[in-house]
Amino acid sequence: MLDNPNEPVSDLSYFDCIESVMENSKVLGESMAGISQNAKTGDLPAFGECVGIASKALCGLTEAAAQAAYLVGISDPNSQAGHQGLVDPIQFARANQAIQMACQNLVDPGSSPSQVLSAATIVAKHTSALCNACRIASSKTANPVAKRHFVQSAKEVANSTANLVKTIKALDGDFSEDNRNKCRIATAPLIEAVENLTAFASNPEFVSVPAQISSEGSQAQEPILISAKTMLESSSYLIRTARSLAINPKDPPTWSVLAGHSHTVSDSIKSLITSIRDKAPGQRECDYSIDGINRCIRDIEQASLAAVSQSLATRDDISVEALQEQLTSVVQEIGHLVDPIATAARGEAAQLGHKVTQLASYFEPLILAAVGVASKILDHQQQMTVLDQTKTLAESALQMLYAAKEGGGNPKAQHTHDAITEAAQLMKEAVDDIMVTLNEAASEVGLVGGMVDAIAEAMSKLDEGTPPEPKGTFVDFQTTVVKYSKAIAVTAQEMMTKSVTNPEELGGLASQMTSDYGHLALQGQMAAATAEPEECPQVPRCCRFSGESHLNMSLKSLPEKLQI
Repeated sequence: MLDNPNEPVSDLSYFDCIESVMENSKVLGESMAGISQNAKTGDLPAFGECVGIASKALCGLTEAAAQAAYLVGISDPNSQAGHQGLVDPIQFARANQAIQMACQNLVDPGSSPSQVLSAATIVAKHTSALCNACRIASSKTANPVAKRHFVQSAKEVANSTANLVKTIKALDGDFSEDNRNKCRIATAPLIEAVENLTAFASNPEFVSVPAQISSEGSQAQEPILISAKTMLESSSYLIRTARSLAINPKDPPTWSVLAGHSHTVSDSIKSLITSIRDKAPGQRECDYSIDGINRCIRDIEQASLAAVSQSLATRDDISVEALQEQLTSVVQEIGHLVDPIATAARGEAAQLGHKVTQLASYFEPLILAAVGVASKILDHQQQMTVLDQTKTLAESALQMLYAAKEGGGNPKAQHTHDAITEAAQLMKEAVDDIMVTLNEAASEVGLVGGMVDAIAEAMSKLDEGTPPEPKGTFVDFQTTVVKYSKAIAVTAQEMMTKSVTNPEELGGLASQMTSDYGHLALQGQMAAATAEPEECPQVPRCCRFSGESHLNMSLKSLPEKLQI
């Protein structure tokens, strides 16, 4: 486990690993004291029991350390996570082979009653294991075809096994040629069902994929792995030494050696706990990202001071249209990262480093584009608005990073989750504010491409399906959908009027409609996810997903109906 931790060894989260290490280290300490005491008194049964408990605790410590090291390795931004396979193809292949051999023994005329019973036991054992593996795989996969196939395959294996068991019982009662022939006929469907299942399970889609851990990730793993290996080696020496003392307790030099090994074990476990805590995923990346965004804030403050004194140098190497397009694109990308960072900060430690690094990478181009746009704006108030809103966005991102670092991806750190949610909301508002300003500025010079792209993007997200476990009820989302729908209708009517009376106000209205439609599409997805069939009367009751499709199609057709 510790030689090359590039695959997950359990489902433990990083903070579950820390808890497991703490619990097992306590058990190990108590069992080591018992080993020493029982070796001294010569109570060999109690000595053996303590050794067994120590062995189990050491295995638990090793598994937690290996899982923690894997999570540290994949959390590096340059690493790529692996994943456990849906099934173990080797298990299926071995079961297939064992079942085929057992079936051959069942129908062999020379098989004795005891051999038939043994073969039946092997068949039952392996078919039961296969059916259980199918059940687990079906529950894990999100692919409806694979889910259905695993369930159907398990049924076929179970039914053919039940039919074979009936013929085996008849054969066990009367070893006649007729009963043996019935048994032979009953093995064929089972062998076929198992072979089909084995072939399906060998699909590359279901195989484990090892992680690709960067050199930086491997270096971060080292302290954990070294501590765990030292713990195992010293524990092995301790148990060997204790075995000698259990046989001959009156040997002072050996007692001294045992004390030395015990001290090494304790030190290595302390080092392991410290290493796991120090290497918590995402913490280093949060620090780097915080430093980077702080530098960007200082840059935007310098630009604001220059703008106040009307000495902000104009960028002549690029057009204002290109700068506005760059700024809009960067702000949109930042907006897309808000929810993933919040999710990672609340419970996905391994993803935290990736997401915050990605976020921080957008702020340097954000500042360059924002300062460039501001340098080309003649109106001083508009110029300051762009710079101030850009600074607000950077400051909200900084607050988000501090909250994310505090949460650390620990689902049990509930006291940090409200702060993460609040920071995410503030950041979304900052993104919306600057997007409104940019859309208004773009529309004033006839550039509506960004707004059309934003609407098209919102429409495309409707094809991505609904988010898992929406937080709210259908009525909540229904109310919000109605609110945004009415707002869009009012804005559309107002735009018709203003196009004749006040064309200069169209920019703000178009921007507002774009923002409202983005919110409408998201809330519509949530409504579709929580709607029951009776809440979509125009759709057959038997198909909830048709209800989702109907609502999504309605939302996608809205821009066309508004002639956008």
